[in-house]
Amino acid sequence: MPPVQALAALHGAWLVLLLPPTVWMMRRWPARRLWLTGIALTTIGVVGLAALAGRDLLIWFSWTPPAYQRYVVQRILFAIATATDLPLVQLTVVGMVCWVVGKQRRAMRTVPSVNLLDHRSRRVQDGRQSAGAEVREQIAE
Repeated sequence: MPPVQALAALHGAWLVLLLPPTVWMMRRWPARRLWLTGIALTTIGVVGLAALAGRDLLIWFSWTPPAYQRYVVQRILFAIATATDLPLVQLTVVGMVCWVVGKQRRAMRTVPSVNLLDHRSRRVQDGRQSAGAEVREQIAE
């Protein structure tokens, strides 16, 4: 097993590499594109982690004695921690951040604004009233 410091450094290097494009995307891209990118990156990361864990467990279960098979969760975490060739954990984290930020921006944009004008002035559109508003006013009189 590699030293913990080396594993932490490699995982941190992937985060440092992915941080500038993520910040750029969050500042420049519209909410929908950011949201879809977040979903795609999260899906890629989760599928990659599942494939990594599945491949490792297939190999591990074939030669591990039954007494050690109860440590399956620890083995999955070990496989993820020592797999520093691909940034699967980092892609999942970046994807979730983009997903949440994109969703929050969309939610903030679609919140209806409060109109402080009274109900009569809302019927006026471009300086004139709609035909339905004129008819309702004539009936009311």
